[in-house]
Amino acid sequence: MAEQARTKYNAETMPRLARAWRGEGATLEQIAERFGVDVSTLYRWRAQHRELADALLEGTSEANARVEEALLKSAEGFHYDEVIEERDDKDHVLRKKVVNKFLPPNVSAQKFWLINRTKGRWKNAPPPVDEHFGEQLDAFTNALLGHAKAVVHDESGEQDQSETGAGHPGGDATVESLHRGDAER
Repeated sequence: MAEQARTKYNAETMPRLARAWRGEGATLEQIAERFGVDVSTLYRWRAQHRELADALLEGTSEANARVEEALLKSAEGFHYDEVIEERDDKDHVLRKKVVNKFLPPNVSAQKFWLINRTKGRWKNAPPPVDEHFGEQLDAFTNALLGHAKAVVHDESGEQDQSETGAGHPGGDATVESLHRGDAER
């Protein structure tokens, strides 16, 4: 079996390449693969060579800055130019038209920005739950079921009890009173 040539660290080119690749969003695993080494070797080089460690951090910082800028732009909304081409049957461009468009602010980007950039003032917490919501839902469901049973009984010739709500689980509350919020809690 042929032995693989061992890649040696090159202080002139590797930091420059690592910074560029990291700035493009490459992971340490991808950078190690591009250098032709195992990721553990890249970790060792990073620990041993300050210029490589700095280059990797600078590349990461550059990529993060671009993403932050894009996130803010998305959160605020922005204008952009779109080129529209009119083509013939043979796909030749007949005419080009530049149209200025506006991408409206993205609420998800706004939320993400605020949660992560204004600690304490904004947080990703679920809305508070009304402590009586379960009781209200049960009362409404029971009244609705009672109303449905009353309608079925009425169609079978029995007395319509939907007006009073009597005789069904839900007590005397009618569906109409629950819609108005008149039901007892």
